[in-house]
Amino acid sequence: AYSANFTFTTSGTPGASTSTGGGTLLPPIVFSAPAVSSVTQNSATISFTTDKPALSQVQYGVTLGYGQSTAYTRVLGTSHTHTLTRLLPAKTYQVRMAGYDPVSRRTTYSGGFTVTTSP
Repeated sequence: AYSANFTFTTSGTPGASTSTGGGTLLPPIVFSAPAVSSVTQNSATISFTTDKPALSQVQYGVTLGYGQSTAYTRVLGTSHTHTLTRLLPAKTYQVRMAGYDPVSRRTTYSGGFTVTTSP
């Protein structure tokens, strides 16, 4: 199961821009709502898209401090899938997505959501 209440914001002000040091302003990465699938007692798969090519990661944990993360993808893309592993049965996990834009050299985080593993 997962929460149906999705609010996604970036780490800065919505619609904000970032300077690359050369005066060029670039907007932060925008995430789609996640698709949560294959939830078991010990794992769950999170899929999402970004509005521009990015490296991605998913951070998760039983508290808002997260504490665990998937490895960053090695290839730039706009379609991302990560499998959360070593989860405990019947636990609710706080989850957020991270996207790294190599052009602006900025990491943007999605708003958080929850995923509950099977009993």
